[in-house]
Amino acid sequence: MTAYGRGCEQDYPRAQNMLRTLSMDQAHPGAMRYLGIFATHGHGMKDDVSDYRAAIVWFDKCAKMDDGKFSVLCVKERDELRGAVKVSSEQRAASSEQRAASSERSERSEAS
Repeated sequence: MTAYGRGCEQDYPRAQNMLRTLSMDQAHPGAMRYLGIFATHGHGMKDDVSDYRAAIVWFDKCAKMDDGKFSVLCVKERDELRGAVKVSSEQRAASSEQRAASSERSERSEAS
C-alpha cells in the first residue's frame, strides 16, 4: 500500500525497506519481485534512476525460489530485462563505432 499510496502517502523508499525486510527475513518471492520492479523503474532508488543490474539480481533471487507463482513471473521479467539491456549495450557500441568512423573520415578529408 505504501508503494502506491493506497490509504496512505506514497513512499517508495519506505516501501522498498519493507520489501527488503520481507525478502531477507522471510525469503518472500513476491517481495523480491517487487524489489526487481522498483529497481527497473527507479522507484525508491537513488535519484529515482533505474538500476537494471539490481533488478536482474532481485528477479534472479525470486526465480530461484521456485514457488510456482512469483518465480515464473520473475524468470520472464529477468530474461526480458537481460535482453533489453543487451540490445541497449549493442546499440551504444554500434553508435560509438559509427561516431569513431565518422570522425576518422572527417580527419582524413581535412588532411587532404
